[in-house]
Amino acid sequence: MICYATAIILGCDYNHEMDCNFSNRTWITLGCGGFLLTNYVPGLENLFTKGVHLEWYRNQEECLDLIAYYLKHESQRKKIALNGYEFAHTHRTYDVVIDEIISCIENDQNLQ
Repeated sequence: MICYATAIILGCDYNHEMDCNFSNRTWITLGCGGFLLTNYVPGLENLFTKGVHLEWYRNQEECLDLIAYYLKHESQRKKIALNGYEFAHTHRTYDVVIDEIISCIENDQNLQ
C-alpha cells in the first residue's frame, strides 16, 4: 500500500555498473502500482521502456529534475505507474518466471 500511495518511490541502488543489477524494490513497486524513479543501470532498457513502465535518472541533477517534473504531472505519473503494474502482473509473476526457468532447463539453455 505504501508503494501505491506514495507519489514517487525513489530507487538508488549501490552498484550502478552491473548489467540489470537492480533491487527487488523495482518489482515490489511496480507490482503494487507505485511510480518508480530509479537510477539507471545497464540493461534496464532491455526489460522496461523509460517513461512507460517506470522512469530512470543517470545523475543527481536529472533525478531532482524528474522528481520536480513528475510531482507537477500527476496524470502522467499515474499512467506510468499503471503501465508498470500491468507489465509486472503480465510478464513477471512468480508463475511466469518459474515457467521461463523450467523451459530453459528443459531446452538445456543458459539461464540469464
